[in-house]
Amino acid sequence: MGADAQNRSLRWSGVALIATHAFGLVIHPFFPMTSRWLEPTSSDSMHAATSAVWGIGISAAIVLAAVAIRGWFRWFSIASLVVIVGFSALSGVAFQGIEENDTPWAGALERVSAYGFMVWLVVLAWVTLRPYRAVTQPSLGSAQSGPALTG
Repeated sequence: MGADAQNRSLRWSGVALIATHAFGLVIHPFFPMTSRWLEPTSSDSMHAATSAVWGIGISAAIVLAAVAIRGWFRWFSIASLVVIVGFSALSGVAFQGIEENDTPWAGALERVSAYGFMVWLVVLAWVTLRPYRAVTQPSLGSAQSGPALTG
């Protein structure tokens, strides 16, 4: 895969992250989960549906970034996606007992998925900023300020 294709894939990953998070802004304010002691509403169904769409967008962003960045980051992204999707599925199973107020470990499973995604985001930022930082830091005695990002 050429550098242009890698840059395009990484850009689409960024677009997917921005679009998915913009969409995610509607999940909690407009479709909050009903408290356990209240009767479930249609907001709960919409919360689940919009969360699923959000998860698909996040998965697409992870795959696009993995395609763009070879080496250990690709394997890290695959492992992260397995953890994120796997623990999301496990939490979905655990949440099936919500009507009986019996959801042991559901919140913990959901947190593993959410924190796994956050760790992936931090590593993505580190991997994508590292080459630019190394190029733009002038050596001692150099008058260069560093190149602008191109691509």
